[in-house]
Amino acid sequence: MSIELEGATPEAQYTVLACRLSSAADRCTAIGSLTTDDDGDAKAALEWRAPAGAYALFFALQRNSATMFVSGFVMPAGPPPMSGTPASAEVEVRGVIATVGANSFTIAGIAQPVVVDQNTKYLGPLKGFDDLKPGMSVEVSGATTAAGAILASRIQPRK
Repeated sequence: MSIELEGATPEAQYTVLACRLSSAADRCTAIGSLTTDDDGDAKAALEWRAPAGAYALFFALQRNSATMFVSGFVMPAGPPPMSGTPASAEVEVRGVIATVGANSFTIAGIAQPVVVDQNTKYLGPLKGFDDLKPGMSVEVSGATTAAGAILASRIQPRK
């Protein structure tokens, strides 16, 4: 995995974390570190093996135990956001399902993956996540998460 960092704190060391979308205390794993130069830039090649099968995760950089960046977005200093309590915005998206994973799916033309949890409601003929198939047209209501996904509160088919 290749990491490029620009404009960060000069001559600072960062720990690179891979974090699962989970509220578990052990959701993040350190996969390496990098140190910025006098300009606050750094490049690193870290060895990281993606988990087998479908998974949802984000990458974070920490300095002095404070999360500084998450998947390319500058974050305020402090602990990483916890699943279930992220800063979010209500969203509604419509489109055709492109791919379906273990607990998430993508909609063609929309960058954010859609994740589901035990609170997701399925409407109309949809009885659960297993009813979602590529090529199906859907409408999703939910909220954005700090990890850049959409947490679905409601999914219904569209004609």
